[in-house]
Amino acid sequence: MHPVPLKIPSSHDLSYVDLVERAPRFVWKRFGDGCCLETLALFPKGHDLGRGAAAVAFFHGGMWRVANSAEFFPWALQLAARGVVCFIPSYRTRAEFEVSTQEILQDASDFWGWMLGNAQRLGLDEQRLCLAGCDAGGLMALHAGMPPIRRRRLRDMFRGRASLPPLPACIALFRGVVDFFAPEISLLEKDIEDKETLEEANPPARLGRHLPALFSAHGMLDPLLDYRRSEWFAEEWAADGNKAQCISCPHGDHAFLYFNVNPVAFEQVLFSWEAFMVELGVWHPSQAEGELLLS
Repeated sequence: MHPVPLKIPSSHDLSYVDLVERAPRFVWKRFGDGCCLETLALFPKGHDLGRGAAAVAFFHGGMWRVANSAEFFPWALQLAARGVVCFIPSYRTRAEFEVSTQEILQDASDFWGWMLGNAQRLGLDEQRLCLAGCDAGGLMALHAGMPPIRRRRLRDMFRGRASLPPLPACIALFRGVVDFFAPEISLLEKDIEDKETLEEANPPARLGRHLPALFSAHGMLDPLLDYRRSEWFAEEWAADGNKAQCISCPHGDHAFLYFNVNPVAFEQVLFSWEAFMVELGVWHPSQAEGELLLS
């Protein structure tokens, strides 16, 4: 294997090239052959290591075919300017590795473990860490943030009697894939292998009580991923007594989350997500616009 660098934004995002190059990076995973995975990190200006900030990790899309780590950079800029620490991790994709679905999902779980394990060192509040992703990156966020049913039963059994690692405060999906066996999974580079093994890891199979809050957004004009599946998943999430909100953008297509393609949908989703997180108490109400700490 070879190191996976963070990608520079595509041509329509060239205004971010300098910021991407200046943003801090951390190696979050090393392999025995010397390969390592990095995460880009954006800290608000004046970030205080002693106060414990909210944080979000974004798993990029690309249906595991390509590395597109800069996809969420505009989102990270917006959130870091309002006080939220943002991470955009690289992970193994099939464009660069002979990697299985389970190995990709393991990268997601391992990054969540890295966030938790380094929260104190990075000045993060363990109770206000969130995971987000788009298309197959949504599967990764769900996998890392939704423990298997049997593990949640153990959490319930020992709740209050043992120190358990916290779950994410929220999982956010943007045109997220939510089912390994949905028709849109055919967009992945190769068929999902070992379906029997993946049944337990399938997000619908992990629905139940005591899940993190869910925020979901999807463009209703998306020709590739059916927005109605996102709506159904959010309804099922809430039916088990969990907090959930789903935003369906009437004029949004597959590119609704890109501010330079559809600024109206971008703002609608960003402001709705912000209001949801403030209501949960995970983010503080937005104050005057801040600046990024890049050095």
